[in-house]
Amino acid sequence: MNNQQVPEVEADRFDLAEALYAQGNYEAAEEEHRAVLAIRAGVLGLEHPDTLASRNSPFNALLARGKHAEAERIYCDVLAIHQRVMGSEQLGTLSLRNN
Repeated sequence: MNNQQVPEVEADRFDLAEALYAQGNYEAAEEEHRAVLAIRAGVLGLEHPDTLASRNSPFNALLARGKHAEAERIYCDVLAIHQRVMGSEQLGTLSLRNN
């Protein structure tokens, strides 16, 4: 896969994950969100804002599956990295803290 294909594949898989979530197929949604995360991390790096957004994507699927501790861990990890990389006063960081 070349870099030109990554955004299209990534967008398609993200849309698939959201459709699976809407249908109540939370396990498959979580898997697709994690696949998008892997693509973004590989192409953009672990601390890129888009990768950070993807790190949080499995959160709702985990909650829906009753995996509250794992969801909380992911959310706290994302918040910590976001604060370090983007700053504690950045709008995205403030939104994460509010949630």
